[in-house]
Amino acid sequence: MAKCIDCELDMSTADGCGIEVVVYPDGSTLPAVPWQGPRRCRDCNAAPGFVHHWNCCVERCPQCGRQLISCPCDTVKPVVH
Repeated sequence: MAKCIDCELDMSTADGCGIEVVVYPDGSTLPAVPWQGPRRCRDCNAAPGFVHHWNCCVERCPQCGRQLISCPCDTVKPVVH
């Protein structure tokens, strides 16, 4: 069982993460980008239409569109609901 460190769901069975918003250093927020692939994400197992688990290497930054874990936007944290 691989558990997401933020939403605490089992990534092998959950459709996606409870993350809804990405917070940036200036305090601005944007909605997390849902996975748009035809199958489950190869890294975090998110189902199509659901949000990736935090720190997934496939997840995109909602601000710049690049890979979230290495984009220049310096995301601060997810907001889990």
